[in-house]
Amino acid sequence: MSHFRALDWNAVITTIGSTTAVVAILSFLAQTIIKHVLNRDVETHKADLKWEADRELANMKARADTALLEQKADFDREMEALKSELATRSARVERLREEVIHWANPILGSVMSLQRRLDVILKEEGYLALSPPIVEGHIKINWSATYEYYIISSVFYFLRSISVGFVYLRSD
Repeated sequence: MSHFRALDWNAVITTIGSTTAVVAILSFLAQTIIKHVLNRDVETHKADLKWEADRELANMKARADTALLEQKADFDREMEALKSELATRSARVERLREEVIHWANPILGSVMSLQRRLDVILKEEGYLALSPPIVEGHIKINWSATYEYYIISSVFYFLRSISVGFVYLRSD
């Protein structure tokens, strides 16, 4: 056993200790460098993700704004069409109102004149004036109307009422 020399335990422990210290320092440095590189990569990745998200958000906002403007334009067109339709209807209603006002008085006057004439004929013996006087005394003495006047004016009241109604109906 002579080829085994006595071990120098101090040298072994010193070598192991110094190797361990070097490995620990190198491990610490490697860990620090890796953390630094990874943190830098994470920060770069975070910045890239934020930039992409901001860009996508801007694109989505631009698309939404474009769609909103298109929809607003559609609504504006529809609003204008509705306003036009409302103006047309309003003009028609106003025209009808003016026609009613224009024709109300003549129609009412015609109807009232005819109604008064019919009341006189039916309730006040006006029917006697509608026949030519064959015998004296058939027409009331205090009447100023003659047969000719009474028959012509009665036909006039009747025809005026009918013609005003027809003219009103045809004006629509």
